[in-house]
Amino acid sequence: QDGRLFSVKMKPDQSGELTLADRINVYRSEDADTWYDEMLVRGNQIVVTGYSYDMQASEVSIVAFDQSGQFGEVNSFYMTADDYYSSENYASRIVGDKFIVRNQVYLEDIAYEGDEFEWPVILKWSREYQEDEFESDAERKSRPLMKVRDVYKPVQPSLYPVLHSLTVCDLDEVSRDDLGCRTTAFIAGEYSEFFVSGEYAYIWSTDDQQSWTGNSTVHLRDCLEDDSDNEDNIRDALPGMLHRVRIANGRIDAAEVFGFPQNQFGMTIDSEGVFQALAYLPSKTCEYSDEGLALVRLSERRFGKKLQNAKMADYRPMPYWDEAGIKNRFLGDTLVYAESTWRRDFPEAENDANPPARTVVVSLSDKSAPVELVAPHDVIRLEAMGEEFVLTGYRDNKGLLVSNLNITGEPSFVSTIRLPDQYESEGRSHAFNYRVDEDGSALLGVPTVTAPEDNDRYWWWSAPSQIAFMARDADRQLARLGELGLPAGEEHELYECEVSCVDWYGNSRPIFTNGRVFALSGTEIVEGEITNGAIKEVGRINLTGPLNGKPREGETS
Repeated sequence: QDGRLFSVKMKPDQSGELTLADRINVYRSEDADTWYDEMLVRGNQIVVTGYSYDMQASEVSIVAFDQSGQFGEVNSFYMTADDYYSSENYASRIVGDKFIVRNQVYLEDIAYEGDEFEWPVILKWSREYQEDEFESDAERKSRPLMKVRDVYKPVQPSLYPVLHSLTVCDLDEVSRDDLGCRTTAFIAGEYSEFFVSGEYAYIWSTDDQQSWTGNSTVHLRDCLEDDSDNEDNIRDALPGMLHRVRIANGRIDAAEVFGFPQNQFGMTIDSEGVFQALAYLPSKTCEYSDEGLALVRLSERRFGKKLQNAKMADYRPMPYWDEAGIKNRFLGDTLVYAESTWRRDFPEAENDANPPARTVVVSLSDKSAPVELVAPHDVIRLEAMGEEFVLTGYRDNKGLLVSNLNITGEPSFVSTIRLPDQYESEGRSHAFNYRVDEDGSALLGVPTVTAPEDNDRYWWWSAPSQIAFMARDADRQLARLGELGLPAGEEHELYECEVSCVDWYGNSRPIFTNGRVFALSGTEIVEGEITNGAIKEVGRINLTGPLNGKPREGETS
């Protein structure tokens, strides 16, 4: 939070005993125009990624910490990029000892207006520089982010060309002066989704979703239904490209694709190592519209240096509902997707009711027909939990409903509970968390609020939420445990946020670790214990309180 890292010491076997161990600024100056979005942890290394508008670059910071929770030196690096962070994507991943970050540089102004192109660089920030010296070109100790031969030429035309790059850094080789990175890049369409498996990183790119236009009256849905007559018509639609980058050596293979997945949760690698995705298919008759869903299956032979046209056999039509958004998740060899509504769209009047969400369960391992179900409520969240799924939503104005979807054997909703007068407040994937025990029982939690007008948590609303906890027994029955967090503690009088002070990615979530249960609620971490089917608070710590009685060295407040 706030461009800072916080560490809290949990004393073993001492429930409720929490101590603020350390706090450190990741940012270099209180005047920095930087937003911090992602934090990954490997061993005792923390990698924080954000976007610096000052530098027009992605900022990657490496921080080590010791067993007492003390943070070491912050080593920050900058990679030339245009801002593309949003609530629906991510920029970085860790696979083994490799840190992977994607960047984009828009080429539209260069392509159409003749602007000068500045080659992307990677730059180490040194705290020895003065701000004015650092900003001058003469003082920049940078190197090219990539070489010319690291950039693959376009394999198809693009209306809005973008230089997409994938940088892989060896975390065992990181030093104060070098991230130890290798970058591969290519030029493709503007809209993209990013997915990382164990061996490959995938970037699915198309031109902007709003650029799909055409004069033909033939719809892509019709094309899918008749692959003999309409293959030329489907080729007329603006195709996209799926670039597959091998993490080990940066080699790129590509496959032509149509449409686009909604987000990273709409892509997976199945048990046979085959790429699969749930893709919206674009319309050729109107702008910013889609004409159906298809399960896309791309085998190894579809990828290569020589581009192959998309094959009709790779697109399996899926049940679809006009003008309805979806939530989608892959789990093993199963895909589940459901008709989706916004968190704010719950019934407000006493006698109003939302229609239940249509839900589809698809087996990836065979060609059996998709199983269509009706959820007990509409759907605002769909998450995997162990080997099953959790869906949340509303049916009326009396509070949030939470359902357990079992996909073993014949798929079915096996349990639904209500959280009276509570409304889910954060839609981010990491706002949901769970723990599954060996007997199949589980604990789970989501952030909620009691004021219905606060349930659609916009990014500029940084107030904390409480965490609603639930239990699932071995028979898959859900039960309400209660809430942790709130009333919210205020920030300490000596504490002041200076940078990245809006919680784009939320500030409240459940935490399960070391057999203990916690709630992050704004600036406080609250510990709970479960006794006789209820959770109760046993301790809390304010992250903004004095550290050893005084602000940390380097904090200006």
